[in-house]
Amino acid sequence: MNELTDFKFWESYWENVKLESTKDVFFKELINDYPKNVESIEIGGFPGKLAVYFNKVKECNITILDFFISDKIIERVEDINEIKRGTIKTIKADFLTYKSNKQYDIVCSFGFVEHFENTKDIISKHIDLLKEGGHLLITLPNFRGLNGWVQKKFDRSNYDVHFIECMNIRLLREICLELNLKEVTVNYFGKPTLWLEEGANNSKLIGMFLKYLRYSIRRIPFYKNRVLSPYIYIKAVK
Repeated sequence: MNELTDFKFWESYWENVKLESTKDVFFKELINDYPKNVESIEIGGFPGKLAVYFNKVKECNITILDFFISDKIIERVEDINEIKRGTIKTIKADFLTYKSNKQYDIVCSFGFVEHFENTKDIISKHIDLLKEGGHLLITLPNFRGLNGWVQKKFDRSNYDVHFIECMNIRLLREICLELNLKEVTVNYFGKPTLWLEEGANNSKLIGMFLKYLRYSIRRIPFYKNRVLSPYIYIKAVK
């Protein structure tokens, strides 16, 4: 099982990310039918800015599991979101080797599975932490369309730490069925958009070009396809 990122990568990444209050999330429509007052865990969830949404909207007890954890940044996320310190529980561990008898009602990850080359094993390890009848939610970027072209052209180093082959809804659906998941839904989602990570080093001219391109595709009145959708999601029940 090959990792495409390492500790130094994430240490550098979080040094360049601006933390803001979690007032909205890109996946909110995917969890409308999820239960309240349950236990959730986000894999690769540091610094907790997405897990906080489950606490605010679903009143979940939230845990994040990541091999990079900074307690100071966690506290900043809690303060910014005006929640009690200690609300975000943390497990500092390597997900590839982590084992636990504890299971959760919701297991989720956002932009995690695509950083590994053995997709089925990574999804299977998500399921190991899920209670029977629990909800699995996984999202990943879609770099097999226009947004992927932008990443490859203008931020190749970021593109190269993503396993593009896993961004295939047919493959992901087959994996879920092989792992005996129920109520499986795998599809594209999100309005057309383009982005570059904050660490991308590009000229002002490229920035203007991408701004114009981003504005143009937002005016296209159809979504949910490989070319334009920015994300892929997996929803399933164990």
